[in-house]
Amino acid sequence: MITIHQDKAREWLDKFLDGRTSNEEEKALYAFFASDGVPKDLRKYKKMFSWYAGKMQGELPSRSARRHNIMTICSLAASVLLLVGIGMGIQNHIKQQEVYESYRGSYIVHDGKKITDIRKILPHLQATENHVKMLKQKVHQQVTEETDDEDLPVI
Repeated sequence: MITIHQDKAREWLDKFLDGRTSNEEEKALYAFFASDGVPKDLRKYKKMFSWYAGKMQGELPSRSARRHNIMTICSLAASVLLLVGIGMGIQNHIKQQEVYESYRGSYIVHDGKKITDIRKILPHLQATENHVKMLKQKVHQQVTEETDDEDLPVI
């Protein structure tokens, strides 16, 4: 019978996981993983080899409940983030469509050409609106600076 030593255990494990072991070699692996001499980093395979050695009777060893719960929570959180992202994208699209709709029929003349494509003229229209707002603020500021409190009617 084949004996597996600790220093070669990783090689034998890789060979097993690649499906390159004979029945005799697999029995040697089962015996090795049933022993107390399994290196610490390979102990996670003990349950798996125990299950194989028992002719795959009983339940297959599963991940720990804690890890399963963490993975479930992470999956749910990712799903929620995905749905929120999609919802925000849809909401942004709807708002943009409302903006386009409010400018329906608008056009600009640029270099002698009439442009009606809202996506091309929207930046120009918004810049004009911002300029008008700035002018209104300047006028308001000038009016309030020139008017004394005494000139205002008492209500």
